[in-house]
Amino acid sequence: MYIAHIGRSALLSGIPTFPISPRQGPARGLHSIGLAMDIPKFLEIIAVFAVVIGKYVYFLHENIYIIVIKVNIYRDIPMKDCVFKAIKRHGNLLTTDTAIRSGVSKTMLARYVDKGELVHVRHGLYALPDSIIDSMYAIHLQNPSIIFSHESALFLNGFAERTPFKHSITIRSDKVVPQSIKEQCSIFYVKPEFLKIGLSQRKTTFGNLVPCYDAERTLCDILRSRRRIDDETAIAAIKNYAKMAQKNLFNLYDYATRLSVISTVQQYMEVLV
Repeated sequence: MYIAHIGRSALLSGIPTFPISPRQGPARGLHSIGLAMDIPKFLEIIAVFAVVIGKYVYFLHENIYIIVIKVNIYRDIPMKDCVFKAIKRHGNLLTTDTAIRSGVSKTMLARYVDKGELVHVRHGLYALPDSIIDSMYAIHLQNPSIIFSHESALFLNGFAERTPFKHSITIRSDKVVPQSIKEQCSIFYVKPEFLKIGLSQRKTTFGNLVPCYDAERTLCDILRSRRRIDDETAIAAIKNYAKMAQKNLFNLYDYATRLSVISTVQQYMEVLV
């Protein structure tokens, strides 16, 4: 059974109420949990893994009551429809945060994995069994503040035919990414005032939108990071941009000026455009 302390305004109508002193009543031997939500929401979460067979409210003093909920725990826990729908909305992926907002605890997620209803992809991320994982979207869900850049942005902007072996991302210089992200990505750090220059969104090959720099910002980043980008990639990026029908030279020179690569950009563009 579970016990929760609640205020007068949080009481459910129709539940038997009994006066007791703080030293008496049903508190002995019960699980006590702090209640940071309203009672209907609490009962909704309980219903994920148990059937409620009794609810009783005991009066302590003034505005303080105790609600005792008697439950039977399910042996077989069906996955909630809202969880399945959330997974489908997010490219067959589910984060722990999304699950919790849907009323499913980490314990329930572990049980779904044990039953084979979910697969644990990596820390904080789950998927439906046999689903194909969109690696870019998975990285985005793990850390929404990252932006795909450099080689990854070349691919998303149509400058490259294949997904890079290792994704490139940019984050603020005052932020830290989890070790799991570091293992999957090449990371570039920029000052906060430079982070949103040329920020856009692009679709992955699976059709999921992820944060990505536009073509002009990507070209500037490639030229700014020549020590980490091979010559073949850099030259191909410049040539492919020069062939673009929808290129925006005004944005290119604006970004290049703000990112202090204007002379390098002009040098290449004067030859190719």
